[in-house]
Amino acid sequence: MMKLSVAMCTYNGARYLQEQLASLAAQTRPPDELVVCDDCSTDETRAILEEFRARAAFPVRLYFNEQNLRVVRNFAKAISLCGGDIIALCDQDDVWLPEKLSRFEAEFARAPEIGLVFSDLEVVDEDLRPLGFRAWQSFWVDFGEREQRLFAQGRAFDVLLTRNMVTGAAMAFRATYKDLVLPIPEIELGLTQEPS
Repeated sequence: MMKLSVAMCTYNGARYLQEQLASLAAQTRPPDELVVCDDCSTDETRAILEEFRARAAFPVRLYFNEQNLRVVRNFAKAISLCGGDIIALCDQDDVWLPEKLSRFEAEFARAPEIGLVFSDLEVVDEDLRPLGFRAWQSFWVDFGEREQRLFAQGRAFDVLLTRNMVTGAAMAFRATYKDLVLPIPEIELGLTQEPS
């Protein structure tokens, strides 16, 4: 059986963090560990994390940075501290559907050559009300029949060369890819995809 790690980064996330932690605890396939790197939060984030660790049914490893690393370096740190075979990235303000980890694990088990599993995600407001569109629509990504056919034919790389539809919060990868993933490059926001 694969060991599943969840890498979460937090920063002043008290407003939404409890809901995300509850969704991790409600997974039909719980993680084997949750690794959290907090980036110098000044709100109640630390207390929420410590309380969750005390009652979680799985190991929760908390790391509190002494200086602010910012999001990219903080995620790199969290990834580097994960000990599982599969690493799922986790944002502090999301809520996972109960079967997320079990579905990801099933895909990795089905095809050992797969290095990355990702999905679309539903965009919601601060009260978890659906906004009527999914992330791929909001990122101006067309993952239509052509792209789906190429993926099914094993040509995912061809699609990913033309557009990025992988969001960190909706992906997991094999830990054997850590050397390829780390260090995560810090890019200028001006280089991100813009609508045409």
